[in-house]
Amino acid sequence: MADSNITIASLSAAGGPGVVTLSWVTVGGGAGCLNYLALKSVEVWSSATNNRGSATKAGEGVSIFAHTGLTGTATRYYWVRAVDTSGNLGDFFPASATAGIAGTPTRALGPGQVTNDDLAGAIDAAVKLLDASITNAKIVNLSVEKLLAGTINAAVSMTSALISGGSITGGRINIAGTSYAFPVIFLNPNMGAGLNGLHLFQTGNTSESAALFDHNGNGPSNHGLRARNRNISLPSSQWPSGIVGAANGYAFFSEYGGYGPFTGQHSAMIDKGEADFPLGSIVCDREVLARLDVNDTLTRVALSEQAQDATAVGVVASRAPFDPHDLIGGLGPQPPGRFTESTPQERLANGMLRRQRLARLYDHLIINSVGEGQVLVCGRGGDLAAGDLICTSTLRGVGMRQPSQTLGGHPIDLVTNHTVARVREPVAFTDPDEVKLVSCIYLCG
Repeated sequence: MADSNITIASLSAAGGPGVVTLSWVTVGGGAGCLNYLALKSVEVWSSATNNRGSATKAGEGVSIFAHTGLTGTATRYYWVRAVDTSGNLGDFFPASATAGIAGTPTRALGPGQVTNDDLAGAIDAAVKLLDASITNAKIVNLSVEKLLAGTINAAVSMTSALISGGSITGGRINIAGTSYAFPVIFLNPNMGAGLNGLHLFQTGNTSESAALFDHNGNGPSNHGLRARNRNISLPSSQWPSGIVGAANGYAFFSEYGGYGPFTGQHSAMIDKGEADFPLGSIVCDREVLARLDVNDTLTRVALSEQAQDATAVGVVASRAPFDPHDLIGGLGPQPPGRFTESTPQERLANGMLRRQRLARLYDHLIINSVGEGQVLVCGRGGDLAAGDLICTSTLRGVGMRQPSQTLGGHPIDLVTNHTVARVREPVAFTDPDEVKLVSCIYLCG
């Protein structure tokens, strides 16, 4: 039983900007009451959950109390009890510990201040900031989940030392130099196992790259991309690294060590009318279709059909219709746009007419010519041992064991102009025309 006979008859809560205002009606403790039993005040207890056991005292009042300093729009729950002038406490109202009176504040914007919770509801349309300037001093803490709806269209220059978390979609970011005298982007070095430091992902159109590096300098050794694997277990002089771009004449240059896995490939064209054939088939050169410079040519190929064909150039890794905008060796730079040239002269100038003709006649092949891979082989040359050489056979698109030559009365295997590959595993055939996909090292590139 409570020490005070003063009770609370009712309690109401009304939300306002950053405040919940509470009012109540008391019974007892009024006029005619002994002074030491008169009402002194009413305690207000508040909790974020409807459980008085977790409530804390928010303050006191006689008939009204304003619970101020609230942010966001989270509902709070309230209980009140009377205190007489002798310090005696009355019963809580509501009596139930799980029947608190709910009060919900509305969002409030203080002078010159926008909180995270306020921002979550303040930007609710496509464009709310048109010509605003927000400096570092005005943004203290902004987490990415607070910008969920709409689009902010602006030319953004980010010179802050840190962008923490979140995603940047579209737009252009110019990063100025730092005290290091060059622009630097640091990625968190404390990555977990199996995670990438940087993942570039895009779903663009045909022949568009996830990343394109342009170096516009004029030095003697400009690099489109330089990569270093800073293996801390090795001295810096042994760090494996590579350069991608026109660096001293190389499209790719490995500064230290090797790189792999390695399979060297060529582009080639094959007649659209050629029936489907399995990957791993051997193809031979038939004619040169395009010459770009001393580094790049493009040929038309066909499936091999005769034994020990010296024109064998590789093994098919993929086949697809040729798109005139594909980036392909031997045809020069990738044409801009999609048929945006306004005159035939412009289309001819960038090679589009030739590309369109090729697209009508041929499919695009990627063929493996050096490095590791597999090749289709039949039993017409006999069973295979690891290390045997492969050449073309009379079975269309399929290789066989290269016949040995005799030197001083002894058989010897020599890499010749018709060698396609070297076998890396033993293979037995039950029939001369049985065909198997065999692991190999390509030797015709």
